[in-house]
Amino acid sequence: MRKGQNPAKMGLQAYKPSQLGIILLVYIPQEEGYFTNSLDIFKYQLASIYRNTAQEFDLYVFDNGSCRAVRSALQTLLMDGWIDWLTLSGHNIGKTGAMNWAFRAMPNELICYSDGDVYFRPGWYEQSLNILNTFPSCGMVTAQPCYFDSLAGKGQAHLALHEMPQIETSTRLADHTATEEYVRSIGDNPELRTRYEKHEWQIVRNSVMDTEAILGATHFQFLAQKTVLEQITPLPAIYGLNREDDYQIIARIDHLGLLQLSTITPYVYHMGNQIDETTLGDIQRDHLTDVLDSKGAVSASTDRNQITPAKKNALWMLHQMAKVPFLKLLVQRLYNLLFEYYARVK
Repeated sequence: MRKGQNPAKMGLQAYKPSQLGIILLVYIPQEEGYFTNSLDIFKYQLASIYRNTAQEFDLYVFDNGSCRAVRSALQTLLMDGWIDWLTLSGHNIGKTGAMNWAFRAMPNELICYSDGDVYFRPGWYEQSLNILNTFPSCGMVTAQPCYFDSLAGKGQAHLALHEMPQIETSTRLADHTATEEYVRSIGDNPELRTRYEKHEWQIVRNSVMDTEAILGATHFQFLAQKTVLEQITPLPAIYGLNREDDYQIIARIDHLGLLQLSTITPYVYHMGNQIDETTLGDIQRDHLTDVLDSKGAVSASTDRNQITPAKKNALWMLHQMAKVPFLKLLVQRLYNLLFEYYARVK
């Protein structure tokens, strides 16, 4: 039996999503061995996003079967306002399986996907969005230079660029500093360093807008339109983490005839499972410890949740009244009386 009327029917407005939605995928099955520092690295990722994203955004975390302690920590971050939406999966349904879930669930026009160990630097969003809007039929943009052809020469979408008079193509030796950082982030392998030091980027330039980008993108982080991501799902999800499953992201966007581009400057990078000197330098430069301590993300999130200055003042006044026993009792009785009144109104 229902008694009374749900207060939500009294004109309570639904949340209006931001244009940008950010998806973070977390998988920390234990807090030891390879994953000893993973939760701290994820928190620094969160702090870097809040520090270095000028655009308002909604943040969604998909936890893909982490241990109990990590799930508890994520729930605390949700309650403290760092996370807008949180999905806790009792099983690891694979990276692409989580993408199938998240891409459909997000209500935002623009979607940024990221693995749970990526550092975001200032300008990542502005530069990614500029490329996304500048180049015709651009499907996704990674905010780090792409060093390999994920499609192994089978890509077709970029061929249309040769018929566009405003688009110029060229090659350029990869930047030394960016290459050093990239190689460090994937294991600091001497053989890879030798290979990538000689790598030539495939550059595309919109001469009208004077904007450059690298041909190629990767699936560890990217920005795309939600409508594009809806067209490539559902993705196959056979393994927890698998190149063949990930390949389908790139292949299906190319099949749609859409470009995959990346920034020439590394605005994001893979932190991995260890905080090295590069990451520590960025943490200190961006004062991320202060961000975490001050809970700056909480105030940003609260401001997005339709709490107007007038409502804040009213809540503050009620809070002060609640400190006085007599006034607290009076407010409670008034609330009960109003509830009974509106429960009778048809």
